[in-house]
Amino acid sequence: MNEPQSPVLKALHSVSVGHGKGNKRRVVQFDIELQAGLIYTLQGPNQSGKSTLIKTLMGLFKREDGKKDVEVIIGGQPEKIRSPADAIKYGIVSVFQDDELIPSMTLREQLRLRHARPKWHFHRENCLSFSELDEEASALLKQYSSPPDTNFENNINKLPGEMSGGAMAVARLVSAQLTPNIKVLLLDEIFRGVQASVWPAIVDSLRKWATERRVALLSITHNEEEIIRWKPDVCFGIEEMPKGGGKLKILPPTGYRTLTAGLPLKVRSYPVYDIDQGHDWIGVIDLKIPVLLLADRSITDSEAYRSIRDSLKVKHENDLLEYDIEVAESLKSWESVKDLVEGISDKVPQQDVCIVIVGGGVLLNFAGFVASTLHRGVQFLLVPTTVMAIADVAVGSKTSLNLKASSGDRKHLLGTYANPTAIVVDRRFLQTLPKREACLGLAECLKHGLLQDKDIYDRVLDLLARIQAANNWQDSAFDIAFRVMELKSEVLLRDPWEEKGLGYILLYGHLHAHSLERASGLALSHGLSVYIGIMVELILAKQEAIQKNILAAFRAAGLHEDEQLQVLIKNHEEDRFSKRLASAYRNDPKPHHHGKKNEFQYLRLSEIGEFAGVKNDDVSSRMQVVDYNSIKSALQTVIGQLQ
Repeated sequence: MNEPQSPVLKALHSVSVGHGKGNKRRVVQFDIELQAGLIYTLQGPNQSGKSTLIKTLMGLFKREDGKKDVEVIIGGQPEKIRSPADAIKYGIVSVFQDDELIPSMTLREQLRLRHARPKWHFHRENCLSFSELDEEASALLKQYSSPPDTNFENNINKLPGEMSGGAMAVARLVSAQLTPNIKVLLLDEIFRGVQASVWPAIVDSLRKWATERRVALLSITHNEEEIIRWKPDVCFGIEEMPKGGGKLKILPPTGYRTLTAGLPLKVRSYPVYDIDQGHDWIGVIDLKIPVLLLADRSITDSEAYRSIRDSLKVKHENDLLEYDIEVAESLKSWESVKDLVEGISDKVPQQDVCIVIVGGGVLLNFAGFVASTLHRGVQFLLVPTTVMAIADVAVGSKTSLNLKASSGDRKHLLGTYANPTAIVVDRRFLQTLPKREACLGLAECLKHGLLQDKDIYDRVLDLLARIQAANNWQDSAFDIAFRVMELKSEVLLRDPWEEKGLGYILLYGHLHAHSLERASGLALSHGLSVYIGIMVELILAKQEAIQKNILAAFRAAGLHEDEQLQVLIKNHEEDRFSKRLASAYRNDPKPHHHGKKNEFQYLRLSEIGEFAGVKNDDVSSRMQVVDYNSIKSALQTVIGQLQ
């Protein structure tokens, strides 16, 4: 940490915090000092007053005593801030995650509008000429263009709609950095929605700039990895007070500086190549050699598989190894891992290998686990071949195994987070996919349609209703699955660990689905379980009309006659099954699913597609609790409807 010095900004105020009508307001006391050239972070729970602090310092909020003036000490001199114009005059600048750029103006035009010297400039001081501004803006954009493939310099003549999330964040930062005589830069979760492969380099560049320019920088964030990356001189938090309210406090050092290089990110971006669109994936991806082509035995005679194999042979004919495997849910076991590793260890004795995994969700989960642990992790590609694999399993960086435990069969008890180098999709794989498997895969698509995209919901129900009589359903199924891949990516981009509100979208219906699977000894397929879980959730949310529409499509697709479902209908009232089901609910590993003792959470849906583009808080506020008896009653209703 730098040597202590006089603060560039000092403020002591109490502000009232509260969101939405009817919410109880609380008073938070801010006693803050910021020194030139130091980096600060502020973390705390939602609605604790973090953003309110920045808005108060910018003259946007009244104080708790009702006065508009915010009394601060700037560079040792007492000043009053009544508006953002006052704050900027004293060198205090803020950037918010939702700051809007003018959609019809390029970045260059917007920077000139805000900062350049106009023809008549007697009302503005310290402005730059167009040429001076362009030069400074170019230099700032250039410092952010690392890694090289970001090329933020090229965005100077682009409209906001042509920029990525990272480019938009950089544009807002550059605009703030160009403020004359800037002394304090306040950031409010500006990297939310920015790819994890991009924001760390932006943090590094911004930290260096603030230190060199002796600008005090305060960043609000919920992201622990971002805090680690900032290497802050001081970490602030919000301390809850015994009688309500809170106050700013300095958090103790945590030793983060020694761990910066050792903490991996779960999600970075990885490309998806669509062979149908002519993507030259084999010419673009730098594959390690040898290449091990690991495939589901049932698809190795298909045209799509031969295309993948032949493409690999063109470039890696002398370094291509093939290995096929019989696939079933039972494959995801520790014994199968041992068998596979023993079978391929002689072929891939070193870490320099790439495993190309071609198959459905079970194989992608299983072989992904092997790839992520073999030699402590080797390069791998995913080639999903089913609707379920494309829409759900290929995205999310998860691998898993099922194991038996004292409480019964446990789905996904072991697993890793591991990123594939790329995903390659080919719609021709669906030509040999049985209709039943396609219908089961549409369960995950239905989930995302219900919550994020009404058009997808309608298309899923339409396809289920006509698939038995249709001959050319594969393109429709592929297009739906590919769109759902994008919808799931949108969720993971903002909640990669599935631990905040948006993660509930991915878990919708899955408390019931996974409990049914475990109670059945994993004999009930995941797709069937998800359909039932969705219908249970809708009954709990009193959305019987939507539930009945899904039930009708489910019947039209012939799934009500599925052999696995008939076994469930026959056994669900048996005492042994009831006990296993209750135990499965009670031992569900996801904390999101559990409320207080003997209570469970579910997501209350009001209308189809209502969670499109929402924030974490919006989803969290829609969670409701229910006891097990209510769940059991809803489940019995659904099973009764399926008979």
